Amino acid sequence: MSVVIGDLVLRSSSTGQHPSADFEDWTQKWVGVGLASELTEVGAVLPATIGHHAVHVRRTEDGLQAALNARPFGGCVSIPVHCGSTRNVRCPQRACAFSEDGGVLDGTTDPTGAARVGFLGDGRRVVRFPVAQWGPLLFVNVTMSSPSPLSIPGGLSLDDMEVLASARRLTSGNWLDTPLRAVSAVVTALSPGGTTIDVTTVAPNLAVARLGSDVLVAISRPAGYTRSTVLCGLLSRAATSTAIDPQSIDRLRW
Repeated sequence: MSVVIGDLVLRSSSTGQHPSADFEDWTQKWVGVGLASELTEVGAVLPATIGHHAVHVRRTEDGLQAALNARPFGGCVSIPVHCGSTRNVRCPQRACAFSEDGGVLDGTTDPTGAARVGFLGDGRRVVRFPVAQWGPLLFVNVTMSSPSPLSIPGGLSLDDMEVLASARRLTSGNWLDTPLRAVSAVVTALSPGGTTIDVTTVAPNLAVARLGSDVLVAISRPAGYTRSTVLCGLLSRAATSTAIDPQSIDRLRW
């Protein structure tokens, strides 16, 4: 793959990084970050860690925007040593591959807006990234250039699909391994005995499976070196009656 000069500033540096940092180069790759339906109001922010990149997605008057706050504190591109701990670190000022991303920050979860300031800063050092949407699924590409279009599996359309149910869970395992595991576990529990269900990887951390007219999706984000935060969602078209109990998504073990 050719290297875009502008993306070099987004590469991780060994200086000051915690040993558990993700050293994979995540520039120029579409990565799943969440569900558009989670961002219900203007100003809502979704922390969306991509490797060691402290990315967030925000709903604005003009639509969804993905960005990184590039100031030294409040949006670390790589993981500082002082964040090292034997336990997961919760930091109100940044999202990174060692801290655990929380849920959406909006008027209900962050009424004063204090938590969102850590992601947005004063707006002077925000680096914008491309964001793509496939049905209700959101993807971000950490690049300062124009990326290739998001590759969508043939024969699978998410147009007009809505999120019937979703559940977020902290689980053991690398964030690149847990999506397939989560989808496979739910599919096995919900599909009739002997039924073969194809599970497809759409992005490095996002897997989907078709269950009749419904679609099951799992999106994973890093929550430290050996743990992941997995979002599992059941998608269906509004006019279609699902044969799956939406509440089962939250009850099942992944």
